[in-house]
Amino acid sequence: MKILAKSKNNITLAEHTQGLMEQLGVLQNYISEDISMLLPLAIFAHDLGKVSPGFQTEVRNWDYKPNVPFPNIPHSLFSIFWLDEERLREKLSVKEDEDLKILFSAIAFHHWRDNFQEILLGQDGKFKRAIKSICENENLQQELFGNLKAHLNNQFQAFIELLNFNKVLAQRVAEGVPLLDVLLPPYYAYFLPQRCELSWEKKRKWILLAGNLIRIDHFASYLQEEDTHEEIEKQIPKKDTVKRKIIEGIKNKAKELSCSEISSWQLETLKGQEEKNIILVAPTGIGKTEFAFLWAAGKKMFFTLPVRAAVNAIYERTKEAFGKENVSLLHSDADIYLLSQYQKEATLEESLKVLDLAKHLAYPVLVSTGDQIFPAALKYPSYEKIYATLAYSCLVIDEVQAYDPRACAVIVKMIEDIVQLGGKFLLMTATLPKFIKEEIEKRVNQKLVLLDKYNDCEQAVRHKIELRNKDIEIDKIINTAKQGKRVLVITNTIKKAKEVYAELNNKGIAKLFLLHAQFTLEDRKQKERELEEEFSNPKPNDEREPKVLVATQVVEASLDIDADYLFTEIAPIDALVQRMGRVLRRHAHKKDFKYKGEEANIIIFACRNENRKNKNALESGEGEVYDNMLLYWTLGVFWEFANKEIGLAKEIEQTKEK
Repeated sequence: MKILAKSKNNITLAEHTQGLMEQLGVLQNYISEDISMLLPLAIFAHDLGKVSPGFQTEVRNWDYKPNVPFPNIPHSLFSIFWLDEERLREKLSVKEDEDLKILFSAIAFHHWRDNFQEILLGQDGKFKRAIKSICENENLQQELFGNLKAHLNNQFQAFIELLNFNKVLAQRVAEGVPLLDVLLPPYYAYFLPQRCELSWEKKRKWILLAGNLIRIDHFASYLQEEDTHEEIEKQIPKKDTVKRKIIEGIKNKAKELSCSEISSWQLETLKGQEEKNIILVAPTGIGKTEFAFLWAAGKKMFFTLPVRAAVNAIYERTKEAFGKENVSLLHSDADIYLLSQYQKEATLEESLKVLDLAKHLAYPVLVSTGDQIFPAALKYPSYEKIYATLAYSCLVIDEVQAYDPRACAVIVKMIEDIVQLGGKFLLMTATLPKFIKEEIEKRVNQKLVLLDKYNDCEQAVRHKIELRNKDIEIDKIINTAKQGKRVLVITNTIKKAKEVYAELNNKGIAKLFLLHAQFTLEDRKQKERELEEEFSNPKPNDEREPKVLVATQVVEASLDIDADYLFTEIAPIDALVQRMGRVLRRHAHKKDFKYKGEEANIIIFACRNENRKNKNALESGEGEVYDNMLLYWTLGVFWEFANKEIGLAKEIEQTKEK
């Protein structure tokens, strides 16, 4: 008797299960030893519940027998009723009930439904009636049992002996006894006491077993429904090949910058640390990205950043290091970006396939926004899929200072979890909030290496800062640019950027550029390519052409440009550090560089304006982009070492006193 697993393409249960087993073979080298026996069993049993007449009617298997009225109950939960507990104990040589509970739970919850809480507590009438009906119908039991044996026997003979209808469990459920003695509820705070009873070792086993089952099931289902062939893990590029490409790129950059230091610090710093969990704090423009690539070479890598624009930029750099065929993209607009990338060399179907494989985490290198990865730390249903993959991967967390404190708390929790699971992380940033560092140290403890590259740059001086109690000064920008300088102007809102650009455009600046988030993707990519040429790092020594770039926060991360001067609205300290990192970037690697200009090359504008709705606001965002008190505090900090001739002194002192 044919048992269908999916109506699309008429995939049978045996075909579907075999598809999972094939993908398990691909993942075999990444599977933890303590679940190596449990996972094949979970795969074999995960869809046994589809033997139900109700499910077969749902997938339009009209020839299925027995053709009797039977509710379409959740097939994943129904699956556990077809395993013989005693034979499982013998096969697994298990003495602890937790192992069987973990196995049954992985099977039961590889799909999660909203009504599972009521079923677990014995309060779902439909589920109880269905189980009661099969308990009272011996012939129905035997027919369904016979269907499973006949359908699966040819391909899964080694597992057939484990099949049997669990009458004892069925009778208990029919009587309304909760399933909490048999299953471990993985979600909902209501079931937290049951989860707290498990040791971390057992929780780890649950996460790895459930996560790998969910991932393999999702991937095999995708392949079968799309009628295509792929492997759940593409082959990871060879470590030596990747390192050679990266080192070659670093050396070429060193030649451009006439700086030997750039070609050595990543390799020297990484010696003996390749298998460690690392926090890297380093100035902008020093080559942190290349350090991350070297650290993760030869392993599966997730590279995360907070904003899509930065992700897209790193994606392009990652392809150069690891090979285009080994890298993909994950964020909310990844489909649009990938389609634009592949449209000239591939069909629409092939382009979408790249995105589908990325969603199934199949690429060796995945470049992603944080929102695609970090929420798994909140333990939503099926979070185990992300965790089980991270357990054998390297996670790079870049620009952590750009996340709000609540997101940072989630990131810290994820770091703690993946270290316990066996994964590795590299957190790198130019500005590391103290509370994040302290929390990570407390949770990761001796398994952490802290690398502070600012110690190597204590003698370097790249910037001279001036605070101005004015709005952005158009004439000063023009005069500076006409000295043959590259000028970067950063505003906090798109509206303000457009206003500044319009004013400058009327003043006859030939090389004038505008960049913000409202451009279309294609226009944005073209502008970024143009900017990386016009504002290339390093700036050529013989360049004397005036150039001005007006932009918003989109230039704070990942865009490798080099300017001489920065005119910026006040922003939080971490954002200002990122903005300043685009100025004299060509000297970022020089430990003894000293800025010798008489004028400040960083001019920060902060002023109140009676025309604003928020009269106390210091900038165009009016407190909606950045909190006003945070900006006043930032201004107070900069007051300590910047130009003292500013009219906001009284307000700053009052803010500091508060």
